[in-house]
Amino acid sequence: MSQRVTFQTKHRYTEILFSPQSPKLPPMTKKNFILLGFILLKFLLQYALINPYYDLHRDEYLHLDQANHLAWGYLSVPPVTSWIAWIIQLLGNSIFWVKFFPALFGALTVLVVWKTIEELKGNLFALVL
Repeated sequence: MSQRVTFQTKHRYTEILFSPQSPKLPPMTKKNFILLGFILLKFLLQYALINPYYDLHRDEYLHLDQANHLAWGYLSVPPVTSWIAWIIQLLGNSIFWVKFFPALFGALTVLVVWKTIEELKGNLFALVL
């Protein structure tokens, strides 16, 4: 019995994924607009507050050099740092991309914290705070 239910469940998801009709997106609620605003605010403020006349720091040069020596982790930096540097190198190694990934990860952190508060049944005040 359980095998049949599992097969039907998988088959139903396959129909949903490969159906010619596109799935309907959930409606934009007030919470979603606030979340989108926070993500955009975090992403854009990081670019606005960093003075463009500042040069890269020595740690940023170290991380960019690790793209030439790929590894999953070094003693001085977290794992995957050299792989992100490799992606930056593929994208042209410009200061824009060096500053883009920290802003992106900061915005994703806002999203993770928001979803965590939602899972803990926090209200709008808890989400905004």
